[in-house]
Amino acid sequence: MDLRVMKTKRAIKGALTELCATKSLSEVTVKELCLRAEVSKPAFYYHYGNVADVVDEIEDDAVRAIVEKTLDGSVDPASEETLRRFGEQVFHSPLAPLLKPGAANGAFGRKLALAMGSGRNAPRGCAGRDPDNLAVLFAFDGLMGCMDRLGYEAYMRAVPELSKLMGDVLKG
Repeated sequence: MDLRVMKTKRAIKGALTELCATKSLSEVTVKELCLRAEVSKPAFYYHYGNVADVVDEIEDDAVRAIVEKTLDGSVDPASEETLRRFGEQVFHSPLAPLLKPGAANGAFGRKLALAMGSGRNAPRGCAGRDPDNLAVLFAFDGLMGCMDRLGYEAYMRAVPELSKLMGDVLKG
C-alpha cells in the first residue's frame, strides 16, 4: 500500500477514535472528521463512502490485531492465559472508545467471534462446518457478551471461571 494512503487512512481512523472519546458515533460528521484528520473531503471520499466505512475498517484492524496477539495456532482457546490476553486486547484495542454498552454483541463482536472461531486473522473469515471451529466460534461469541456486561476489572476477575466454562463448552 502507498505510504500516502497509509498516512491518510491512519489520520482518518485516529481522528474518528479521538472524536468518539468525546461524543457518540452518530454525532460525528464527515466534515469534522476531515478537519480533525487534516484531510480534504475528496481524500476522505476516495478511501471511504461514509463514517460507517471508517468504523468497519477500524473494526477489521482491531480484530486482526486481537486475533494475531491472542492465538498463534498452538494455544488452548479456553486457557486462562489466552482469555487474559484476549481481554487485554479487546479492552485496550484502538476501537475501545467506539465500544459502547451493547457493542460487543454487535458487528465488532460477531467479526471477532468469527475470526477467533476460525482461527484465522482475517476479519471476514468463516468458521466453516468444522465442529471444533464452530464450538470456538460460539464460545467466543458468548465471551464477548460477558465482556460487554462485566467490564474490564470484573472480566479479569472472572477469567478462572470463564476458562473452566469455556473448557467444558469446547469439550462438548
